[in-house]
Amino acid sequence: MIITCCTDTFFEWGILFLESFKLTNDNDIPIHINGVWLSENQIETFKSIYPSVTIDNKTFGEKWIAKKYGVTIEDVRRCRERISRGFKHKCRFWMDFIVVDGRISWLLETMEKNKDQPWWLHLDIDMMFRFSIQSLIDDILKHDVVCRFRPNQTFTRPNGKQPPDSMKIAGGMLGLRGENGIRFVKKWTEKIASKTWRDYAKATGRKDGLMGRGEPWGQTALYYAYEHYKDEFTWKQIEEWWLMASCNLRNPIWCGHKKGRVMWRGKKYN
Repeated sequence: MIITCCTDTFFEWGILFLESFKLTNDNDIPIHINGVWLSENQIETFKSIYPSVTIDNKTFGEKWIAKKYGVTIEDVRRCRERISRGFKHKCRFWMDFIVVDGRISWLLETMEKNKDQPWWLHLDIDMMFRFSIQSLIDDILKHDVVCRFRPNQTFTRPNGKQPPDSMKIAGGMLGLRGENGIRFVKKWTEKIASKTWRDYAKATGRKDGLMGRGEPWGQTALYYAYEHYKDEFTWKQIEEWWLMASCNLRNPIWCGHKKGRVMWRGKKYN
């Protein structure tokens, strides 16, 4: 089962995700989308593209969000407006809400509800599939966790400094299997919950103002979960060529990272 998350503002990426997967892979592979504020029309569009998709659409009131993250309702409205214009890295608590705390807890929730699935693959929504992912699925079926260690970020740099923990494992593509896969994501969520967006901003010496680049706490917590289980679980490296923002013709998956470019329906997505 593939598990991803899609907000209303990433709807067009969701279309590309499903359309490209349908063209390149077995259409019986279940895909689960944890939606956030998707409209009925958006949900129906997803289902019409890929019949094997299931969608758990979540709606959150402004008061609930403000209370949970210690901000004002006006802050929530301001961040939603900024997100609608693409400034996802310019609202710190929003990154905590959607990208970190929300998405990973929903991943765990989905896995626990679908324990009958032989494998799970957690993916970002801004991806386009160009080839079959069957060989990746085969690897997941043989290992507890399949992840992408960043080779150029795992060793001491020429200047003698260690790279930040947030840069050592990519969180946008993660294969998981069985009870150990669930345990791993549980540990990940525990690590995430140990800090808030304000805590992390302070810990890195930055002001804890609402507006500013979101800190990569989710991927830092992911690395800490790996450190906890690295000697107990079986691991497999996802080779770098599998997923690239540079959109090379040999890459099975192209991603919509800001450094990459995807052409779709005559539009350029950056």
